[in-house]
Amino acid sequence: MNKKKNQYLIKYWGDAGFDSSCPTDLYWGPSEDWVKDPRVAVRFTKDNAIHIIGKLLVEQEWVTKLVPLDDVPQVRNPEPPTKNFVVICDVNGEPQCCYSSLTLMEIIFNIVKELDEENPKNSPHAAWQSTVGGFTLLFK
Repeated sequence: MNKKKNQYLIKYWGDAGFDSSCPTDLYWGPSEDWVKDPRVAVRFTKDNAIHIIGKLLVEQEWVTKLVPLDDVPQVRNPEPPTKNFVVICDVNGEPQCCYSSLTLMEIIFNIVKELDEENPKNSPHAAWQSTVGGFTLLFK
């Protein structure tokens, strides 16, 4: 069972369309207050969220709604790349730019040469291609 699909955030009642003068994009936070960042908001199962919403309705006389976690783009995990890619790094291994593996190797090596000329302190630059087992250094 995927727990993420069964998790919810409690969104501020003004966001539900009942009061346009209220702040928007607020979620129930860990200190029992409203927070703007949905990544730090409390995640609930549906039953627990309904319990808290009921408490808010009684104590604060508010109306609110449950927002499925998957409907809040800020809290989705980034997907890993689905295709191979080439990253160009400086001498310290810091990424400088990234390209599709479909980019011609001639272009990649020209970019490496340009980076070496523009930033001699960070030279030599190297092109690394992602592979199934990790990264492979590309040679001209």
